[in-house]
Amino acid sequence: MISRIVQWLVGYVEFSFSGGFGADFLNECFQLGLNVYKIRNDSRLTARCPVQAYKYLHRIAFRHGGKVRIIKKCGLPFYVSRLMSRSGLAVGCVLCVVLFCFLSGFVWNIEYVGNTTIEQSRIEAFLDKNDFRIGTHWDVDEKKKLEDLMLASFDEIAWVHINRIGTTARVEIQEATPKPNIESKDYTNLTAVKDGVIVSAMVKDGWQQAFVGDSVTKGTILVSGVYAPEEKKENFFAHASGDFVARVNEKFTLTVSREQCRREYLGEKEYKAISFFGLYLPLYVGKIPKETAEIERHSSYLTINDRPVPIGIIKTCVREYNIYTVNLSDKALLDLAEKLAEQKLVGEFGRENIESKQINVTLNFNSAEARCNAQVLENIGEEVQLFSKKTKINS
Repeated sequence: MISRIVQWLVGYVEFSFSGGFGADFLNECFQLGLNVYKIRNDSRLTARCPVQAYKYLHRIAFRHGGKVRIIKKCGLPFYVSRLMSRSGLAVGCVLCVVLFCFLSGFVWNIEYVGNTTIEQSRIEAFLDKNDFRIGTHWDVDEKKKLEDLMLASFDEIAWVHINRIGTTARVEIQEATPKPNIESKDYTNLTAVKDGVIVSAMVKDGWQQAFVGDSVTKGTILVSGVYAPEEKKENFFAHASGDFVARVNEKFTLTVSREQCRREYLGEKEYKAISFFGLYLPLYVGKIPKETAEIERHSSYLTINDRPVPIGIIKTCVREYNIYTVNLSDKALLDLAEKLAEQKLVGEFGRENIESKQINVTLNFNSAEARCNAQVLENIGEEVQLFSKKTKINS
């Protein structure tokens, strides 16, 4: 089997000898060391020999009164010579190799590995914003910069590496282990951060000092972290904690300018472009407005065997707005100031925690001022450290 493969690689010819003394012809071939094999002498003498040996057979046959004629040519050299005679096929092969090498330099597919808590859509949007998408040309320096930028932009990522596997970019992510919420073991008091009247109290640890219905001021100890029993000389310490909801009075002032910005919707346009192996070929004239517009981009790529090819259509949806300023009337300005003050109050404390409110609005020349007085329910407890456990305690 191996000898047949070697014969096909070096090439051989099958020939016939006629018109002379075949035995003398073969004897001289063997004396000269020519590799003649597969000899048959049926109606005529036929045999095989390597390509290099055949060129000597004509003189030998002539000396013994005969002649040789090729019956069949076999082997790789003859196959290659037939191909080389076809210049178009040779040029096509060269162009195919060049095209293959060129296309191998682009990203044909992007895989994401290791993102268990980070949504893939966030990563895709980030990469697309930084011009790394299907059809992008591979650039080692830009890849490293993108890896560093991802580490700086995502707190959830411990490390990231973009590996090149053929024409696939594999984004491998190791998510950072979140820090455990370890409850502090330091000794603390729970004190009030605001004046108020306690409406509910829940003690988690420590010794309660304030109770429901008590009026407290800022700094009052609600739960003590120190207990000194009369019958013992030693003091007991704890990490005082709990939830103390009190009725407090909140005041703030909000100023609203008479000149306000407005946005008018003008319309929506769709811009199409062809993405061809990283080249962006617009199918529109002019530039896409970006300053006062909302932009959404959608891409659809050609797929072969369920794998995307960097050839596709990019659709950019642009919603245009006209930004302008207006001077509000006195009534509109007063209504806006009252509305914004109420929004701030609800946003900070929640509508369900507001027991009563009073908003007074005064008008100035170029602005309006809203003064809000409200009675709200708020957790006023704050832990204040006494000393660390490492501190030496003298009883």
